[in-house]
Amino acid sequence: LDVVGKAYHQESLEEDELEEGAGDDEDAVSPKEVGHNIYILCHQLSKHNDELHRLLHNTDLATQATPDKLQRALKHYGENTAQIEIARSNRTLEQIVFPIRDVCKHLTVDTQQKVRNTAELDKHNSKVTDFFEKFEDMHNEMKWQRKLKKQPMLSA
Repeated sequence: LDVVGKAYHQESLEEDELEEGAGDDEDAVSPKEVGHNIYILCHQLSKHNDELHRLLHNTDLATQATPDKLQRALKHYGENTAQIEIARSNRTLEQIVFPIRDVCKHLTVDTQQKVRNTAELDKHNSKVTDFFEKFEDMHNEMKWQRKLKKQPMLSA
């Protein structure tokens, strides 16, 4: 957990030091992303370790036992981590835990409604296929919305 907190706060320090426009390389892996992956590993391991589970999931006890910086990191990662369950053909459930990327916050409400209302749900696996067919357009929209919101005169 210490590494999770350090990775989260390391990126904040680096962002303060970078000049405007630097660090926009989408292929680079940020310390915050590494911290998020370690957080997900801790989340998975907490199913088998009571102390780790307590630190990650019981906010009252975690608040008393963890420093303020680590609390902020755990809160951020917890709010930006999601989980789904996939029903496999052999009737088993598989849990998938994943980070919610910052760009996802830029999907418009209209597009969200459109996806909900037009999703193909007729066949067993059709909803997954339909979603991935729409993904590229949605991803491009999110990137465009993020770019627009970075423009000070357009986001006011």
